[in-house]
Amino acid sequence: MIKIICVVGPTAVGKTKLSLKLAEKLDGEIISADSMQIYKEFNIISNKSDLKIKQYFVDFVSIEKEFSVAEYVKLGGECIREVNNKNKIPIICGGTGLYVDSLLNNINFLSFKLDMELGKKLFKLDNLELFEKLKKVDFEISQKININDKKRLSRALEFYISNNFPISEHIKNSKKNKPNYDITKIGLNYENRDALYEIINKRTDEMFKEGIVNEIKSLKNKKISKTAEAAIGYKEILSYINEEVDLETCKKKIKQNTRRYAKRQITWFKKDKNIKWFYLGKYSNFGELFIDVFDFINEKLR
Repeated sequence: MIKIICVVGPTAVGKTKLSLKLAEKLDGEIISADSMQIYKEFNIISNKSDLKIKQYFVDFVSIEKEFSVAEYVKLGGECIREVNNKNKIPIICGGTGLYVDSLLNNINFLSFKLDMELGKKLFKLDNLELFEKLKKVDFEISQKININDKKRLSRALEFYISNNFPISEHIKNSKKNKPNYDITKIGLNYENRDALYEIINKRTDEMFKEGIVNEIKSLKNKKISKTAEAAIGYKEILSYINEEVDLETCKKKIKQNTRRYAKRQITWFKKDKNIKWFYLGKYSNFGELFIDVFDFINEKLR
């Protein structure tokens, strides 16, 4: 049985910082479960950290390439086995719930039919229309996909129409045959939602100071993939660059969309009763948090 540590939670709570420290102390390697940090060109926008400890799926593909959950599950399973074969501990770290659940349950998305022509037609609909249609046939999955993520909204709807049952049902059925993993799940969050939102707002301001506008400007002539353009901040900053909105409106929209995304992440992870939650407001510094998390994990790994 492969022992795995999993660190999850909403954006901006310090999942990567905790995972890096755990990897250092426990001789582990990090497998990122962040659907935007996989892109090489997304540095500031995806809030990447340093790479002193190996992190799989960070700077993994170009923004010009489509990258699916199915690919992530296949390659992620190989990464887990590779890390385990080195006698190291795989540490899954990220806030993309669909990536985390699909990888840990080895959900196969490749064995079902999809209609490419239907997919093209669906993709021509706007995001809100896709969301409303998906909500009617698969409410559960509609609440788990970022409304900016047109590719995944259309793909989930395409799955339903092509197979005559919702993708959320397929995910539930797949979980009945879980791989042989012994998983310790850690969740980070704030008990006070306003505290989280304040951190998100501050981080957004920091991203602008670090040069996120120039980062997006440098990508303007690239053919960005549908999955990459779902990144919160990308379309908003393009609107600013194209002089469709002013800077303050752009910042406000990014903060608003990030807060909404964090709320959906919390809703997703709260359904998993196997997650041990640590609330950041209870700790005066990172060291205190780490001691509690480390002690809990050590007990589980014995």
